[in-house]
Amino acid sequence: MSTVSSCVVSDAAQVRHEVHCGEFRHWYVVQSKAGQEALANSHLSRQGYRSFLPTFEKNVRHARKVVRRKKPLFPGYLFVELNLEKDSWYPINSTIGVSRVLSFGGQLAQLPFGLVERMIELSDRQGAGSVQPEFTPGDRVRVLSGAFDNWIGDVVSLPDADRVTLLVSMLSRKVPVTVRQSQLQKIG
Repeated sequence: MSTVSSCVVSDAAQVRHEVHCGEFRHWYVVQSKAGQEALANSHLSRQGYRSFLPTFEKNVRHARKVVRRKKPLFPGYLFVELNLEKDSWYPINSTIGVSRVLSFGGQLAQLPFGLVERMIELSDRQGAGSVQPEFTPGDRVRVLSGAFDNWIGDVVSLPDADRVTLLVSMLSRKVPVTVRQSQLQKIG
């Protein structure tokens, strides 16, 4: 008697999850100690866990210079993939850099299918886990909300993970304005 297992994904936009020998693996949230996200990620990988730390590049002033540094997209958190029927998650809590695996009411904090897979897909191709910004310098955008609602401008820079600096025409001049990425929409 043989058993055939298959995974049917009903929604075409949903990212296919990995199936190992008919068992589903899910992503869970791990809380790290303050500022030790990369250390926790490294030690989890060394222990054989598949972990993911999404990062972004940020301009940081240091010693009168501006340098680009990788910062965690979710400070204090990273993700680990587990099959709770097969994998032991208790050693994660004693891993260097880890504070605990998040749980609510005795249940581990499981993420929706496809969420982490989509972040991994959007990360850079070197596998460093950097989520690429939605906008790039030179993009033409419309402001959707806030003080500059319906204004059109050109993206100049990305000073932070969530902010965009753009040039808008104001009183016959181009003026730099910094807004949140969620307030913008690409034109064309």
